[in-house]
Amino acid sequence: MSASPARGGEPSRLSPTHQLPEAVKAVRTKSGLTQAQLASLVGISPNYMSEVESGRRSLGPDVLKQVAHVLNVPLVVLERRHEGADLCRTCAKLITLTSAK
Repeated sequence: MSASPARGGEPSRLSPTHQLPEAVKAVRTKSGLTQAQLASLVGISPNYMSEVESGRRSLGPDVLKQVAHVLNVPLVVLERRHEGADLCRTCAKLITLTSAK
């Protein structure tokens, strides 16, 4: 999925709903879980998790909170806008701090 050009020919920023899939995938991968494992722990199907990470489906607020809980990260890490698949330094630091507990 590519961003459509905004006024002046600059690509527009993706909406937060398009940043969530990259954040979920990045944190899940860093946690060492597969999509199927995370899906099972959260109580959704592996196909649904795959569609979430690809941006075809979204997570409801309760399931999103459960994902953050299972991944042991503050909810803000998943909700915050990120550039591409890379987590920002602040979120990466939050992950490191919470996983050290």
